[in-house]
Amino acid sequence: MSVWIQTEEFNERNMGYDSGNHRMGMEIKTKLTGKNCFELKYVFEKHYEFAYDHNISFNASRIAKGLIVEVNRCGGMSFDFYRAGTIENFIDRSDGNSVEWEYRGIILPKQGYVMHINKTD
Repeated sequence: MSVWIQTEEFNERNMGYDSGNHRMGMEIKTKLTGKNCFELKYVFEKHYEFAYDHNISFNASRIAKGLIVEVNRCGGMSFDFYRAGTIENFIDRSDGNSVEWEYRGIILPKQGYVMHINKTD
């Protein structure tokens, strides 16, 4: 898991991290300077075992603006991607090396996506 603030990356190696009781939490203390408005980028990386988990879903727990879902393409896989409750569709920005969908609007609690991974070989 990584968070970028003003081009500085914070991750497990340089910040406190606690995963007790199946909860993940972090605290980042940094001084923001130079602007009146700041953009925060949050990246969460997770590895899935295809034999056990080939349906992946996300439902927001709070209001969010914008979401990018990126999957590094592995050989022998295809993906079906479905919006779940969002007003607009996700934009497919996939290329030959990765699969990517972007949502530019507001995502409300309990909205998100469902992705099904298919084996092609």
